[in-house]
Parts: sequence; C-alpha cells; structure tokens
Amino acid sequence: MVVGPNRSCVSTELVLSPELFLKSSGTGPRMRIGILLDGFVLSRFFQQVVEHIQRCNFASIELLVVNGAADSPRPAASQSKLRTLAAVLKDPKRRSLLGYTLYQNFDARYFPLENDPLESMDCSEQLASIDVLRVNPIAKGFVDRFTAEDVAQIRGYRLDVLLRFGFNILKGDILTAAKYGIWSYHHGDNEFYRGGPALFWELVEANELSGVILQILSEELDGGKVLAKALFATRHGLSLRRNRYSPYSGSVASCPMHRF
Repeated sequence: MVVGPNRSCVSTELVLSPELFLKSSGTGPRMRIGILLDGFVLSRFFQQVVEHIQRCNFASIELLVVNGAADSPRPAASQSKLRTLAAVLKDPKRRSLLGYTLYQNFDARYFPLENDPLESMDCSEQLASIDVLRVNPIAKGFVDRFTAEDVAQIRGYRLDVLLRFGFNILKGDILTAAKYGIWSYHHGDNEFYRGGPALFWELVEANELSGVILQILSEELDGGKVLAKALFATRHGLSLRRNRYSPYSGSVASCPMHRF
C-alpha cells in the first residue's frame, strides 16, 4: 500500500496489522474524539475504526453526536410491491436509480463476500458507555447545518477531532467545533473521482487504481486538507463489492489516527 501521490507503485494485498499502531510511548493527554453518526448500526469498516480507537492507549471517544433525523424509526411500508414499483417508475429520480439498485442486488447474490467491510453491524453495546448528543440538523438539500446551541454543547467537550460517520454535507460552525476539525473518509481518488457511487467508476473506466483519502472537511466541497491517501489495485470485473474490499479494509489500518 502506498500513501502519497505516487500512482506507479502500489501493493494491493498488504494490509498492515492494527497492533502496530495501537500503542504509543508518549506521555501526553489522550486525544479526545467525537463521532458524528446517523445511528448505532455502522458498517463493519466504521465499527473497526471505533474498536481500534477504544483499544489504543492515546485516544478516547468522548462524545457521539447522533443525527436525530436519520435515526428516527421509519414508518412501516403499507404499499404492495406492485404499487411501490409503479411509484418508482413514475418518479424520474427514483427511476434513474433503479438500474443501479438492480445491479447491487445482482452483485450481492452472485459475488458473496466474506467479512464485507460494508456489512451493517449493531454497535449499540460497543458504544453504550459514551455520552450521546442527539441533534436535528438544519437541512437544505444535501447540506446539514447545526444550530448554535448544538455547536456550543459540542465545543463544551473540548474535542480534538470529530470523525464523520454520518450526516450529509456539513457546513457552518460545526466544522470548527473540534480543535483539529472534522475528519472524513472519501473512498475514491479525489484527483479523479469526486462523485459516487464510491469506487464504481474505477470499474467502468477500467482504471488500474482505486483510492481512498482521509480529509479535514471545509466549506468547499471536497476541498479540505488531505491527511492521508492510499491507492489499491482495482479488482476488475463485474463486482463493485469485491473492488471495495481492499480500499475499505485497508484504510482502517492506514488511518493517521493510529500514528498520533
């Protein structure tokens, strides 16, 4: 695995053991971490990041900021499958996603993946001892902003870093609520791919490399400072799930948090 801009030298199968990064000989105070979540069901990838922080001796998770809008229970579906399909076909936006949804179902059925880094995992018990702040962001389109009261409560925890595991695009004072800002993963090489789905267009365009970055969020979309970048050989073929395996699994161990 290569961290940096050099796209010509890449090892794809080397995933560093987290044990190399979980202990520090430093004697300073622990790094205070907050996590922005949509709920307590996380992907395996995020769950492993949380586990590593909890096991290390130089950082601690002090606060969970939960998106009240996303974490609300959804009403049970009352329409038949036929009516649901009809509603999708009438809606241009939903209709445009139908093909991709069918592809995802095909991928899951014919390309099963053991230890899928995007598998959903209930982390309620793992996170049970951490303070929780539920917020209802001010949403406008794909942008979420926090109220002044919520930002003030978060600042009160004197966090060093907020990790973004949920919410939409974040703007406003929440970006500076932690000392070193909000850190967010972007799966895809930001020099070539800014949109989604993550690591999909690398397959379509037969790109030899698939990347992942960790960046500090800013007001400019995808314009934040890049803290780390890793590149992996694209697993060409029909399966997006298989191409995602190395970038997602490998970026758990390559997170700079493990080296602070």
